[in-house]
Amino acid sequence: MKEYNKLTDQFAHFIYTMFPQMIVKSSPWYSFWQERQKSEFKFIAQLYFPMVAVAYVLHYHLVDKSLQLLPPERWFNYRYSMASLALLVYLFYSFEKTKSLVYYKAPAVIASFVFCYFQAKTILWYSGVPYVYAFVLILVSVYILRLTLINSLLFSSVGLGLVSLSYIDADLSNSELVSAYIVTLIVAIFIRWGQASEIRHFVANHEAIEYQKKIVELNVEFNKQIKSFFPQQILKRLDTEMKNNSSDVMTAMNRVLVPKKKYISCIFSDIRSFTKQSNNLDGFIKNGVFPNVNRCTAAIERHHGIPKKVGDLIFSYFDSENARTNLLNAIYASMELVDINIEFNKSNKSSAQIKRHVLVSCGNAVVGNLGGQNSAYEVTALGPPVNYLSRLDDLTKNQAISDSVEISDIILSNDTVKLLEQFDIIFNLKKIDLRDLNLSIRDFEDEVFIWLLPVDKDNKEISTLLFQETHQRRILEDIA
Repeated sequence: MKEYNKLTDQFAHFIYTMFPQMIVKSSPWYSFWQERQKSEFKFIAQLYFPMVAVAYVLHYHLVDKSLQLLPPERWFNYRYSMASLALLVYLFYSFEKTKSLVYYKAPAVIASFVFCYFQAKTILWYSGVPYVYAFVLILVSVYILRLTLINSLLFSSVGLGLVSLSYIDADLSNSELVSAYIVTLIVAIFIRWGQASEIRHFVANHEAIEYQKKIVELNVEFNKQIKSFFPQQILKRLDTEMKNNSSDVMTAMNRVLVPKKKYISCIFSDIRSFTKQSNNLDGFIKNGVFPNVNRCTAAIERHHGIPKKVGDLIFSYFDSENARTNLLNAIYASMELVDINIEFNKSNKSSAQIKRHVLVSCGNAVVGNLGGQNSAYEVTALGPPVNYLSRLDDLTKNQAISDSVEISDIILSNDTVKLLEQFDIIFNLKKIDLRDLNLSIRDFEDEVFIWLLPVDKDNKEISTLLFQETHQRRILEDIA
């Protein structure tokens, strides 16, 4: 069986060597290969045939005339006829439509036969002409014509037959001719033997290019799929990292999302009575929770926040290098959440009513991918300000707090208010002393004050003024 396979492989190798176009014919690049072959041949022909014309003319003036070959008219007609034929072939290949012809090499093949035939004929006109010139011309033609190996052998055989007509008349010895024939055919084989390898290389190269394209497409699609899991703010950082450091997406993710300590502002907003109302899948969940959460998430991202959705809960953090900017963005986003919720309930006067409180805190936390590299990516924040909001949210379920807080109020931590007081313009706030209500925040008993920021006309105007002030300060810092 092995011997049979070996013989089969050898036979296939022989066939592909003789007919190398079979290697590429079944591939998607066959037409491209044909076009490239035509373009390369046309380029070579436009160089070769003018050189042949010049060579014939120079040979007449520099050699034939100096040797005083007779009759001069015959040599003049011969040299200039060959030069004219070469120029005609050159003109033929100067036309762009030449490449569209099926047998586009035919003029070059015919001209080469004519050159070989008359080169052999010259030995009858002048015995001093070396007989090897005709054989050399055959081999040069084989190289220029770039035919397949089988066609090159056929061309060489016809060429040898043509030159033999004159060489036999010149009484050259049979041993010399046979030797020249054999050498010519061997050299012709050697010249075109590598064509199969060239075509294999062509196919392999394009297969590699196609493979690379698929890899690139898969990488692009992979990157898109990965990016679809991350908030817009994280995506911007990934893009910046990849552009600035020429990183791939995985490397960029590991660098951007490495856990780090930062001073953040964060938002916590939970839907009240969610468990009770969640039995209404079509009304409350489909028509209420889903669109409401999506709108709130979009609002947070508009203000450069990094949202995280856990069921009906919306948590987000703001972690730029400027603590004041983080807080302002959190306040702007919270105001928009309140407005979204109010407008949503006005337009959905059905059972899909959403009641949620919006809570804001600030402080030091660890942010980034807290899920590790060997598990699902978990982009979030951990630390006191996050824990505080979770405990405060539990407290808002108390009736005393619930009665004190309007749906249009943003609930602020005491640290948040201290940071707000650093601004030149102060929001109108309401303070609640938990001790007066005989309440405390679990795990944060020392925090006895919470603050309410009503989302009303006055506070919206203040937020606009703060935005303008912050924007102007950034411009001045950039100029400085």
